[in-house]
Amino acid sequence: MAKRPWGDHAPPDAADETGYIGTMARQQALAPHAIPAQPRVDPLRVWLFAVAALVFVMVSVGGATRLTGSGLSITEWKPIMGAIPPLSDAAWQEALEKYRQIPQYQHINKGMSLEAFKRIFWWEWSHRFLARFVGVAFLVPFLFFLQSNNSGSLDFWQCHYPPLPSTAPVPNSKFDQNKFFD
Repeated sequence: MAKRPWGDHAPPDAADETGYIGTMARQQALAPHAIPAQPRVDPLRVWLFAVAALVFVMVSVGGATRLTGSGLSITEWKPIMGAIPPLSDAAWQEALEKYRQIPQYQHINKGMSLEAFKRIFWWEWSHRFLARFVGVAFLVPFLFFLQSNNSGSLDFWQCHYPPLPSTAPVPNSKFDQNKFFD
């Protein structure tokens, strides 16, 4: 760097090619890495906000399911196999026949056509499928974070409270922990 006649105290109009003057120009030249870093994305926060958003969507779909009277259209609870909806006309007829056996059909939807049943069935099926998806979206990353302990701002293994001293008196207690632990 060439020595400037005015030293570190450059006149206001004497900026170099970086736009900085005097000492500031040398510091910028020596520390180009001093550019502010992008904020780090915390995977734990992304996961928790995503699960919270999914729960919000699930509650919304659940509300629509309730408002359309679709809540009991699937008469059997099959956690694994229930994820597959009826795929053939015979399977749809069988699902409708099972629905005709419950009080909701007999008191509210008597005479419902297969097409009307399919409409309420899809609301209930979507709600149940979304609930399964939320469960997987929570459990898989949770197990990953737990296994790798790559939890960012949350430490699954340690409590962040200071430990109590072993000689701390217990207020209003006749228990003498010093005698107990000796």
